[in-house]
Amino acid sequence: MKKSLETPIKLNKTVALCIAAYQEDPDYLRKCLQSVKRLTYPGIKVVMVIDGNSDDDLYMMDIFSEVMGRDKSATYIWKNNFHEKGP
Repeated sequence: MKKSLETPIKLNKTVALCIAAYQEDPDYLRKCLQSVKRLTYPGIKVVMVIDGNSDDDLYMMDIFSEVMGRDKSATYIWKNNFHEKGP
């Protein structure tokens, strides 16, 4: 039987987590962000890119702010990609 070698995990590196959001289901987005908020890795940075094209998409910013609060390791970016509404 092979003996496995275990290397201790170093938690001193920064890890970036990028979340892309385009007209997401509000409950799904909230659960996603709550899951991210529970992560305990000390060097994590969270960026959510909101593909927002109208005021109808502002709810994603609101949910991000509600869940992430004033956490300085988390930010969002509003990026309009000029999607057209389908028929």
